[in-house]
Amino acid sequence: MRYLIIIIGLVLLIGCANEPLATYGDRGVVEVTPIDSSVPFSVPDEGNQGWHWYDPGVGSRDVKISLKEKIGRPVWIQALQWDLYDIEGDRIATGIEPIVPPLEIEGGKDTTYTIILEVKEGYAQEIDKADGHEDFQGTGYYKFTPSGKDVERGVEFGVVEGYLEITVQKAG
Repeated sequence: MRYLIIIIGLVLLIGCANEPLATYGDRGVVEVTPIDSSVPFSVPDEGNQGWHWYDPGVGSRDVKISLKEKIGRPVWIQALQWDLYDIEGDRIATGIEPIVPPLEIEGGKDTTYTIILEVKEGYAQEIDKADGHEDFQGTGYYKFTPSGKDVERGVEFGVVEGYLEITVQKAG
């Protein structure tokens, strides 16, 4: 009899919650696809002989990526995170580019976004060392992860990350 009273009390207590906890399985999903399959970077060797951390040489490129909403729900993209990896899969650097005002993508549509990427001397040195040959060239990749909200639900959208292969070589 006591257990019956406890069970009924718990059911009534749960039923008195202000609102149910919502989950949204149909939130927007954004897929990132780089337009180019590989991008070369020429990184100058400024300062000390050889690529070194904190030396001033930088190679930069404008890179176009496609952002596509996959399931038909409008989304706002508020930031784009990039992570730079060497060929061994070790992360070298990370950064976030805020997008203000947010970039709106209608459900099922896509848009192109241009981001300026930089490879500093220290990054180039790590990419070069990872292939086992310190010969002022190497291969790495950028990973792109957008963040933002589903316009209708107000929750974070799902993500299909994009990857861009890069090559570095000594400029000049």
